[in-house]
Amino acid sequence: MMKLLYTVLLLLIFIPGFARRGDKEAYKVYNGKGHCVGYDDLLKSAAKSDIIFFGEMHNNPICHWLELEL
Repeated sequence: MMKLLYTVLLLLIFIPGFARRGDKEAYKVYNGKGHCVGYDDLLKSAAKSDIIFFGEMHNNPICHWLELEL
């Protein structure tokens, strides 16, 4: 029983530390050739376009935020 208690305590200590890592990107942008490009490249291409088509995952707040920003 004590071993289980120690395991649970260790998990409660370490899991929040892994969850708070800020090094993961919220999104990636790809060009028509499938290469990863920066957000500035997306803005430059969008400024030259008459129509912008959004393919999105419904109920994804990051997709909706990017649409709003663009």
